[in-house]
Amino acid sequence: MTENRWAPLLLYAGVGLSLLVPELLTNIPDSCSNGVLIYLGFKGMLAGNEFFERFTLLLTRPGALPMHRCPCRCRSCCCSC
Repeated sequence: MTENRWAPLLLYAGVGLSLLVPELLTNIPDSCSNGVLIYLGFKGMLAGNEFFERFTLLLTRPGALPMHRCPCRCRSCCCSC
């Protein structure tokens, strides 16, 4: 599990370091830096985005959908509490 903690830290540190020392960017190919920035953009855009989560529910088969919970937390699903 340590890889999950260190990998994002090193990734963000590398991006931050390139902002502080722009001469380091000349040694990195453009495709690599663009790929990292695109990955960070998609990760930030899709993680926790309610619209995207609801859109994926449209593509999910009915048997795999999460259970619907009544907002008033009653035992019946009639919602006439």
